[in-house]
Amino acid sequence: MVKAAADSIQVSWIIGGSIVFKGITTEILASFNLDGSLDEGYLRDLVDFQLESGINAFFVCGLTPAETLCLNTEEKAQLASMVCRAVSGRVPVMSNVITNSYRDGIDLIWRFEDAGSDAVCITQPMVYKFSEEALYEYYARLISVSTKPVFLYNQPLSGNLLSPGLVSRLVHDFDRVAGYKDSTNDVTHLQTVILHTEDRKLDIVTGSDSTIFTSLTLGCIGGVSYLSGIFPRVMLDITDRYFAGDISGAMEAQQRALRIRELLKTADARSAYRMCSTLTGHPMGSSKLPDAMLYVRDEK
Repeated sequence: MVKAAADSIQVSWIIGGSIVFKGITTEILASFNLDGSLDEGYLRDLVDFQLESGINAFFVCGLTPAETLCLNTEEKAQLASMVCRAVSGRVPVMSNVITNSYRDGIDLIWRFEDAGSDAVCITQPMVYKFSEEALYEYYARLISVSTKPVFLYNQPLSGNLLSPGLVSRLVHDFDRVAGYKDSTNDVTHLQTVILHTEDRKLDIVTGSDSTIFTSLTLGCIGGVSYLSGIFPRVMLDITDRYFAGDISGAMEAQQRALRIRELLKTADARSAYRMCSTLTGHPMGSSKLPDAMLYVRDEK
């Protein structure tokens, strides 16, 4: 599968009986009503905009775009349910578990699967320092309850980096593990993971907008993108060109995305993304974050 057009993805994201998150997967940006509830109307509009643009899949409950650390278990499950309803099977949906609690993690997996998620992603526990054996136990418990394909997520901001050895151990101990999402921005780490898991033929994706092109050249099949939530065609241009064999064009597209990303990162939290959502005709509503983090001081 090398086409990124929505009409081809709708019938081709299951290959050989396996779900494939190839190309660009958009991280869902959550928006809230003034009473703090999730804005389902915004989510429907966002999903339609993304699919019309040709996006390949969706990632729910990402660390920053969905303000997931501000959501309780019920709200995380509700967000996944809303997105799955809006998508209605047109492309795959992966829902992400972020919690330090086994019980909450298991509950979320069950709720995500009931909502219609096609795959489950599991992020490391946050803040508290876990030994490698404790991380293995944490992942083992959660992987064991899932009936869907599971992706391991390596998020450095957690403070509990997954070593290549631990990733390999989990991959080989649990057949349910189908993929790996890497946000380390560490080429050596990624190459080592690929080296030690190549016999399992994992779906490996990058979790950073800055490394889509580089990761593709190393053997990844795509990336989970925050930036595509606002500018889907900018990010799709990288993978579309790469899969079409236009390597230099893909590199140029990555450079364009990097320039946009650097500009957006000059503002606080989601404020620049929030402002751009208005400019692109899909304005975000309220937030659970403090107002001081949500408005761009210098729109120029």
